[in-house]
Amino acid sequence: MKDISSDFSGEMHWDRIHSVSEDSLSWNENNKYSTLDLIISCARNREDIVADIGCGQNGIIIPLLKMGYKRMLAIDVSKKALDNLTAKVSSIDRQHCVTLINRNILDIGNLIPDNYVKVWHDRFTFHFLVDTDHMEKYICLAQKKTVNGGHIVLTTYADSGPETCSGLPVRRYNHNSLFSLFRHEFELLSYRYADHVTPEGSVKPYVSVVLRKKHD
Repeated sequence: MKDISSDFSGEMHWDRIHSVSEDSLSWNENNKYSTLDLIISCARNREDIVADIGCGQNGIIIPLLKMGYKRMLAIDVSKKALDNLTAKVSSIDRQHCVTLINRNILDIGNLIPDNYVKVWHDRFTFHFLVDTDHMEKYICLAQKKTVNGGHIVLTTYADSGPETCSGLPVRRYNHNSLFSLFRHEFELLSYRYADHVTPEGSVKPYVSVVLRKKHD
């Protein structure tokens, strides 16, 4: 696997979170991968570039690798998470299909070319951006990095969900409020609501949207 590293804010907090097994983390899906079908529907060619934002120790990378996807970006602020991910995929990724980017998503800058990503996948990262400036910067980056006709698959806590996650405040959304943030450059293709059951058994409602970038 290729590796791109740099300093960023938040590393210590997320390294501490990822110092435990993936199985015990609140967002773990026990290999069910609720958004996998959404990614596949948007990236029909195994050469399509898929960026997993806040990939964590596993995320969607491993099942996509096993399905033959060849061009993936695994982005996370936590080096510990990426180290754990590397250990899991090293025996699978023999063709160097995964590029690791150890950076806060707001600081990726020129590490990803503009108009490059076919599917921008984010499960439970965007809702941590409670500062409006940070949220707007994220939206601008997603718009710039996604190809025309490309997709964003975005999941956050629903508006009836918890107000915090991993010791941090979060913003909560419904499908309309999510879409309204991206509507100038994207169209809403679909959305779904579901309940995520954490490893300790608590239930957290979330919403996922699929957005497609408009052609110029």
